[in-house]
Amino acid sequence: MTDKAFASVVTFLRSAYRQQDFLGYHEQLEVWFGGLEHLEYKDVQQAVKRWVGKSPYPPTIADILSCVEEIRSEEKDEMNRIEELWDAINYPNKTEKAKKVFFDRVYGLPGKDRTAGARWLCSVADRELGTGKPLEEVLSAG
Repeated sequence: MTDKAFASVVTFLRSAYRQQDFLGYHEQLEVWFGGLEHLEYKDVQQAVKRWVGKSPYPPTIADILSCVEEIRSEEKDEMNRIEELWDAINYPNKTEKAKKVFFDRVYGLPGKDRTAGARWLCSVADRELGTGKPLEEVLSAG
């Protein structure tokens, strides 16, 4: 994470938690940056937003790291569910092109809608089974 991205995280946290001494000292900022700099900004941003949404108390570095791991675990579980849904499509001649269309469509959706979108695409494929249409065409139109 860059200095600029970290500054954005700090601004967000300071706005959410108005305690006078929370991240108010240079030494605190150095410690926090050192604890989070190895992470991607989007991961830290998601974790901070999650924390602020669930706790009236400011987080520790460990709290943020824990939220990042929680989010990554949820994303991995979702990816596995979506992969299982792709594998469950019983359509002849499943091509790499069809797989790309499927995953592009699914991952183009907002996070909370991805699994539902994958299920819907599977139902479209099931409905078109036996029509002779190439799967990538079915998924693109669906």
